[in-house]
Amino acid sequence: MKNNIKKIFPILLSSILFWIIQNAILNYDPIIYQFNPIYLIIGIAIYLALLIFTSKKIIPKIEHIKYIHIVLFSIFGILSIVLGQLLKVNPSWDMGDVFNIAKNYTIGSEDIGAGYLLQYPNNQMITVIYIVVFKISYIFKCSDFITIATLFNSLIITATVILLYYCINKIYNKSKALLALMICLCTTPLYMHCAIYYTDSLSMFFSTLILFLFLILKENENKTTLKNILLIIMGITLAIAWKVKITSIFIAIAIVVYQILTQIDKKTLKNYCIIGITSIVVLLGFSITMNKQLNKSSNIENYKMPIEHWIMIGLVDNGSYNEDLLNYTLSYNSYSEKREADRLKINEIMRNYTCNDFIKHLTVKLKYAWTDGTYYAPAKLSRNPVNKNIIHECILNDGKYSNIYKYFPQVMHLTLLILIIFSCIKLIKEKDYTSYKYILSISMVGIIVFLLIWENRSRYILTMFPIYLALAIDGIDYIGEKSYLRAKGKNTW
Repeated sequence: MKNNIKKIFPILLSSILFWIIQNAILNYDPIIYQFNPIYLIIGIAIYLALLIFTSKKIIPKIEHIKYIHIVLFSIFGILSIVLGQLLKVNPSWDMGDVFNIAKNYTIGSEDIGAGYLLQYPNNQMITVIYIVVFKISYIFKCSDFITIATLFNSLIITATVILLYYCINKIYNKSKALLALMICLCTTPLYMHCAIYYTDSLSMFFSTLILFLFLILKENENKTTLKNILLIIMGITLAIAWKVKITSIFIAIAIVVYQILTQIDKKTLKNYCIIGITSIVVLLGFSITMNKQLNKSSNIENYKMPIEHWIMIGLVDNGSYNEDLLNYTLSYNSYSEKREADRLKINEIMRNYTCNDFIKHLTVKLKYAWTDGTYYAPAKLSRNPVNKNIIHECILNDGKYSNIYKYFPQVMHLTLLILIIFSCIKLIKEKDYTSYKYILSISMVGIIVFLLIWENRSRYILTMFPIYLALAIDGIDYIGEKSYLRAKGKNTW
């Protein structure tokens, strides 16, 4: 019975991903580019073959080279910094608001735009982080804040890849960690997002850091002092991650579900208490500090957008940003009025859905979030680039060479989703529900369900890129092993 419950996550995940993949190939709704399905199928087959070849032939030859991972880290870091600077954009949309507030605060401007942070408190933490970054750069007389923000974001993405390598090394082995690192080196959207200095890349870092801290904690369970220090660090990390982007902590939620389904005892509950208390203290301290800094009137609550606003947006069309609904919410004055109005609108929208229509709406949202292999980067990079160059001609929708480039990220993304399905099949067949990769499958189900409820966009799944790459890596081995055995004439399916 317990194993049947545990099966739910990998079965649900593989079923949803199968539906997404076949729609991405055969029934695609263009988000950034249009694709020829035949080219996609050929590309996926070639990429799968390359991954298996790399896993079986190249990795065994290079994994014994001392410091090979450091060399690959360095290459990724250099490419991230160089390409980030070449793709620099002048700040706009929410990224622009965060950037301008951090900049104005740093240079001592009287009007820093505090109203925005009162309206969208979810962007307070990233603003504080960039204030710290800009303040440090300002000490050294560096006032080109666009360059600084892009450089910092490039370093954050590089740090994420480094953490991912060590996570996969701990979950599986060095061979798979090196393979993941080589995949990251070829994943162009990671470089593109270096110039998009917003919560997506920062939340990707925190989700990977949470996984890394969990793995370190499990290794040091019997070292009381070190374990307690790590628990406090985990609590602080969770609090910051929560304030950067709520999806950052989905891996932590998956860890809790995993421990409930596998083993939970008094020691585990005590650990959770330490983490929880630390997180609450940090969150309360941050909230009090921000309210003191930003509260220039007694109506601070009236600035805030209610949670219902993003649920309401998620119920319309593909669930992405909707200016009409934004203006609808803002047309009400107080927080309570906005919340009540949004609840009424949610009820109205839901009443107008038939069961069939609502299922269609959810499928449109699934396709919109999960069938774009660029994670929406070209759309953001097309807005106000600092200097257009040959790279823009490759990646932007109207670029001269985009018809060639566009297949690379799409093929890589869909191949990873296919590999996750194989990883889930392996998980179910081997009933390996105590392995750490089971946590990864739970967290992926969590983000899929969340985006079906919340505001929706393909760049939001960047948060989960390290998580689903870590899960996909196991699928490569599974296919490779089966292909080898079938070549030997053995029936393995």
